[in-house]
Amino acid sequence: MMQLQKFGTWELVSFPTDRKVIGCKWLCSLKTHANGSIARYKSRLVSKGYAREAGADYRDTFSLVVKSTTIRTLLTLAVTKQWKLHQMDFNNTFLNGDLIEDVFMEQPLGFVQHDAAGRPLVIIGSNEEVVQKLINKMRSMFSLKDLAELSYFLGIEFQRSSRSIHLTERKYIHNLLAKTQMIGANAYASPMAVNVPLFARIVSHSLILTCIVAL
Repeated sequence: MMQLQKFGTWELVSFPTDRKVIGCKWLCSLKTHANGSIARYKSRLVSKGYAREAGADYRDTFSLVVKSTTIRTLLTLAVTKQWKLHQMDFNNTFLNGDLIEDVFMEQPLGFVQHDAAGRPLVIIGSNEEVVQKLINKMRSMFSLKDLAELSYFLGIEFQRSSRSIHLTERKYIHNLLAKTQMIGANAYASPMAVNVPLFARIVSHSLILTCIVAL
């Protein structure tokens, strides 16, 4: 909350009488290491966007999500050119952009003032001096945690040798198997043999949809 106020995420104003005020809530989650142990506790303050009115509170929507092809392209460059892969983490990340519209949101629950008032990051570069200058510059602007050599990023484990980078989603697959209660299932080659007997099992539709999206 102190960081939100420090970076001027919002401006505290009097309650408007001619506009609809949007609520907000805290989202809490756990960030884990590749082995499943807890790395840190995370929280995010979000507005209840479903209460916003198109044309009045916003015009366009945009979600900044990195594509896996972009990550693989940069990793290929790092391997072929023998670049270092340096990993850092923002202690506080603010996904709010500069808004053109005036959006009125209630104050966060538990932090009401009556008077006015970690995403991960991977750095790749051919020049270590320039990379270090960039890191120092970001440290002067944000609170950062140095994670050294890239090893675990966006649910993907990285194992690097002198000639290649091996990517694995072992933890992601393990969590999916646990969710579907198939940890003890036997592995089988694909495509499946035609003479394998199949048995019906009652599975919820939401679980089926979860598996389809995950795959």
